[in-house]
Amino acid sequence: MNQLAIILNCEGKFPQAKQLDTVTAIGRLPRGMVSGKSSVTVEITAPNGDKTYGQMSLEMLNAAVSAMNARDDEVQAGRLKD
Repeated sequence: MNQLAIILNCEGKFPQAKQLDTVTAIGRLPRGMVSGKSSVTVEITAPNGDKTYGQMSLEMLNAAVSAMNARDDEVQAGRLKD
């Protein structure tokens, strides 16, 4: 799998994304990784109904969520500005 860029403030980072599609499903796949660890699959649905899928390790998703939660906590407490 590719590396995942964890962007803690993506405001203005994706100017080409004029309209965002909707994440319509997320699921855990037991033993989805070559290592035997779980992976996560995400389904994204466009307004026209077309679907695309992405996959990452559960460990990678947890790391991303932890980093974003930590940043959000700091911003909400007034210790950092976004």
